[in-house]
Amino acid sequence: PAPNRIVKTVWLRNALLIVALGVLAVIVGLAMGRAWGLGAVAAGLAALLLHHVANFGALTGWLRDPLRNTVPMGSGQWEAVFTALYKFVRGALQSQHRLTAQLVRFRSAAQAMPDAVIVLDGEDHISWCNTNAERYFGLNLEKDTGQPILTLVRQPDFAEYIKRGEYAEPFTLRLARGEALVLSVRIVA
Repeated sequence: PAPNRIVKTVWLRNALLIVALGVLAVIVGLAMGRAWGLGAVAAGLAALLLHHVANFGALTGWLRDPLRNTVPMGSGQWEAVFTALYKFVRGALQSQHRLTAQLVRFRSAAQAMPDAVIVLDGEDHISWCNTNAERYFGLNLEKDTGQPILTLVRQPDFAEYIKRGEYAEPFTLRLARGEALVLSVRIVA
């Protein structure tokens, strides 16, 4: 259900409970006296408050560590809230698993390529590279993940190419790692 519908349902159920409590208080008050009627209202409101406090406590307990804890089971009006939250968390976890599987497939495909592949983040830090990139550029994925590419590939022309951000044409990079290497670098942004 849509979040607005859940909120409306919770408000409606609470309003109906309070009306029913008021009707019960009037009946008790007429049968046993005004003090008993007020006592019935107070007891009913206290029970309703305890119900909400217990469910709110369950929610805040879950929110302290939502990755490890399962979504609590709600009761009464809270059942719809916790059910919607459970469905949201389940969908988010399924999306995360799909993305993880796609990332594994991408890395496997990039690892099998004869080309060197380096994945950079938005700030030109290394996120991932395949073994050919490690070999050609002298990188170590474990050590160099998160490092700026310009710190590890120190060539002024390459730095200018990266900073310019115009990648329509490949860049010719000359490396002197053991034997002289000439690489054609193509950046896909």
